[in-house]
Amino acid sequence: MASWEKLNGHKGIEFRQYGKDRSYRFRQHPYSADVLGVMEEATAIRISAELRENRSKEVGPQSFKEMNADNKEEAQKVAIVEKKERKRIIADEQFAQANTVGSFWDNVYWPKRKTEGSEHNNKSILGVFNNHIRPVVGNITLQEVTFSKIDEVFQAMYNKGLSAKTIDHAYTIFQAEWTYASIYLSAHNGIILPVFPGKMVKRPKLNNQKTCYLDPAEASKLLHTLYNWRDICKRHGINQKGTDTKDVYGMTVLSLLSGLRLGDIIKLTWRDVETAFAYARNPKGGRQYGIHLDIDMVRDMLEERRRMFPNARSDDPVFKDSTGKPWKEAPQAFEDVVEELCINYTPRRINNPLEKIDFHAMRHTFASWLAMAGTSLHTIMVLMGHESVAMTLRYARLNPAYTRQPVAEMATNFAKKHKELTDDEYIYVESSPMHEMKKEIFMFDS
Repeated sequence: MASWEKLNGHKGIEFRQYGKDRSYRFRQHPYSADVLGVMEEATAIRISAELRENRSKEVGPQSFKEMNADNKEEAQKVAIVEKKERKRIIADEQFAQANTVGSFWDNVYWPKRKTEGSEHNNKSILGVFNNHIRPVVGNITLQEVTFSKIDEVFQAMYNKGLSAKTIDHAYTIFQAEWTYASIYLSAHNGIILPVFPGKMVKRPKLNNQKTCYLDPAEASKLLHTLYNWRDICKRHGINQKGTDTKDVYGMTVLSLLSGLRLGDIIKLTWRDVETAFAYARNPKGGRQYGIHLDIDMVRDMLEERRRMFPNARSDDPVFKDSTGKPWKEAPQAFEDVVEELCINYTPRRINNPLEKIDFHAMRHTFASWLAMAGTSLHTIMVLMGHESVAMTLRYARLNPAYTRQPVAEMATNFAKKHKELTDDEYIYVESSPMHEMKKEIFMFDS
């Protein structure tokens, strides 16, 4: 074994050669030495200098063993800090991945939102999000959403030539997710999101006041066909799903003759229709509105349904699908019959979405017929459950009587005033000074 040799120029430092490696020790006292082990020469010199200084000042580690213990403790502290930092970074990455616009929609917002509303409406909402919102901002975190990003969503939709209604629908969907995320993240993670950045985005102007309604002949043909639709399909070999309960017919009668919304129709129970007058259950906007059930066609329809379901309990829905549950949307048969009768192919309805006949148009028909019969707008407002008469004004155009009277009064007043005035107040007197002055100006200009 090689012997220890002194390191030239460095008092107290010795080394021993092991092939290519050198082992060092620091000998400050004749009878004791700190074995430093195999290391670089510069490291051995630095450690020896630290130990010499510590011993002279009687501070810090006095031996290499103590120094190693301190270093190990420090290393453990550093390791703990680094481990925590790694966990924090991983947690932040996981949080970011879980709170991108797309992942928050998939994992938090949409599972709750899809339990509300109709299947048809939910399908529309999901389609708008997946087709127009997700491709642009789906992979960025909610905290990274900016005005420019939201504007990019809608500019892309404008560039595709999408309608103002679809673009505004996308805005509403995105804003709804943001509002829910603000509440959710604040409660669960203590994260405060700013006000929806899209507030400053210019939304398209919409004219979404539907004015569609059926005339009596169309309504009669629609009801007759709906009532006999299953038999018609059988006779003509049309592959059509349906039920013997004539749900779609009954729902249409109620909406057409009471103005009930679809959402209120499917909530009706047998207890609700036992009297001559009832209120919609939990209507849209929370504004109650009443319905008259003692109308002959309505009463006949309900009595027929009662004979079909003699064992129905008072809390059972009046209209239920083949699984026994309340309908979530209008039965497909309604659209099929409207298509079969070509109702939407009349000149005023082709390429005019505001005139398109769908199930909700039955409610518009109810209000339109009332207006055309001269019913006051206030009464229509009450029957429709509108918040204010402003929502009912769209039906005023259907009856000129609403506007003719004030116009007639204005014209009568003017005619009376006109007759009272003398003719010479209006006859142009050519000999007047003003006339002579105008002639001079005309001659000068020419």
